[in-house]
Amino acid sequence: MFDKIAFANIIKNIKETYSSQEEFSKISGIGRTYLSQYMNMKLNDPPMPKILEKLSNASHNITSYEELMIICGYIVGSNSSPDGLGVNSLDDSSNKSSIFLVPVLEKIVRGQSLSSEQFLEGYLAVDPNFYGMISPDDYFYLKVSGDDMNLKVHNGDYVLIHMQDFADDGDIVVAFVDGVDEAIIRKYSKINDELVMLEGVSTFSIKPIVVSLKGSSFSVLGKAVGSFGKF
Repeated sequence: MFDKIAFANIIKNIKETYSSQEEFSKISGIGRTYLSQYMNMKLNDPPMPKILEKLSNASHNITSYEELMIICGYIVGSNSSPDGLGVNSLDDSSNKSSIFLVPVLEKIVRGQSLSSEQFLEGYLAVDPNFYGMISPDDYFYLKVSGDDMNLKVHNGDYVLIHMQDFADDGDIVVAFVDGVDEAIIRKYSKINDELVMLEGVSTFSIKPIVVSLKGSSFSVLGKAVGSFGKF
C-alpha cells in the first residue's frame, strides 16, 4: 500500500537539502509541480519506479531506492528487519530473500544492446523466489505496445522475460523477425522442423507471422514468465 504521508515527508526532507525547489527539480529531473503534488499529498497513486530511482539518486542519502519502493507499495518490508527495509520471502524462514532489481525496457531495437540505457525506463524489484530466479542478469521487463496479446497482457503492461535463444511450442516469446527492427511479443507455434508461426493472442484478428528457422534473421530473445500491470 502506498504510504502518502511517509512519502511526502521524505520529499520535504530532501527539498530542505537544496537551496530551492527549483534546484531540487533540476537536479532530480522531476518536475516541480509533480513534486509539489506529492508533498501536498494530492496524488493517490505512487510514482513509477524510474521516478523513485531519480528521487533516491538526488536525495543526498536521506533515502534509498529500496526504501522508496517499500513506501510506495512495490515491495513489502519485513517486520523482522531492524531498519524496516528488509523484504519478506515466500516462506517464514529466517533467511529472507534478496530483492532483484530487474531492468524495465520501453522497447528493444535490432542492433541495440539490452544493457543500453537508451530505452531503459528504470528497475522493478522482484522477489526471486517467486519465479525461481538465480540471477537478475537473466531477466528483463518489456513494455507491451499494442493489442496483439491483449488476452494475455494489455497495452502498457510489462512482461517479465527470461533471456534465452530458444522456445517450445506454445511459449510467449520476444523475437526479431525479418523486415521489422523492433522486437515483438507473440505466441510461438511450431509448424515443422523448419517453420514456426508467431501468433497474436487477442480479441482482434491478428495475422500470424510465418518464419523460417533457416536462412532468415529470425531470432528468439527470451520467453515470457510473468507480467506486471501498468506502473
